[in-house]
Amino acid sequence: MKIIPVASESMGTRSMATLVEVGEERIFIDPGVALGPWRYGLRPHPIEEERREIHTRKILEELKRCKYVIITHFHRDHYLYRHPEAFVGKKLLVKDPENNINHSQQFRAGKFLPGKEFTPADGKSFQFENFSIHFSPPFLHGEGPAVIISVLIEEKKRFLFTSDVCGPVSEDQLRFILDASPHILYLDGPPTYLDFKPIERVKENMMKILEIKELETIIIDHH
Repeated sequence: MKIIPVASESMGTRSMATLVEVGEERIFIDPGVALGPWRYGLRPHPIEEERREIHTRKILEELKRCKYVIITHFHRDHYLYRHPEAFVGKKLLVKDPENNINHSQQFRAGKFLPGKEFTPADGKSFQFENFSIHFSPPFLHGEGPAVIISVLIEEKKRFLFTSDVCGPVSEDQLRFILDASPHILYLDGPPTYLDFKPIERVKENMMKILEIKELETIIIDHH
């Protein structure tokens, strides 16, 4: 298994776009990119705008060679909503667009998904020849109101992509991570640029995650 971060905050844009290569298959998780419209009272810098264009082109190029695409939720930094044509012909595993979803995401999904082959993935598992993909039940986006799903890809090792857990904050998010016992974890951290009240709880949860004995690599990014 090979894990390739394609775009992220640490790389200059708001994104968790991640490519996973498993044998001959290439799975793209959350192929989207955006910029924070305001940060500390400032608009995005022209360098950030340029980086967004670079990452958009990179995502579009990588999508051409992917059969499977996962969309953990319909926030615009997690799928290229301006390029719906890039997803035609792909097998999409997505956050259920009808159930356990807030109104704004349901609206975006309703505009994006028609004409595409998609399967609601909440709480489901999919077995392939040499690997499997497991999805969490719906979790709150941090403390809500938006809803997301997390992704576990299992081959010889386990890779867990949390999506926007913002910490994690909640006990059910933490329990899913601990039960998955990943070797590699891509963890969405807390939004420290906001007045994020449960930061102490997040720190406690992170310490529990670090006790996972199988954990070899952890990436903390986004928010």
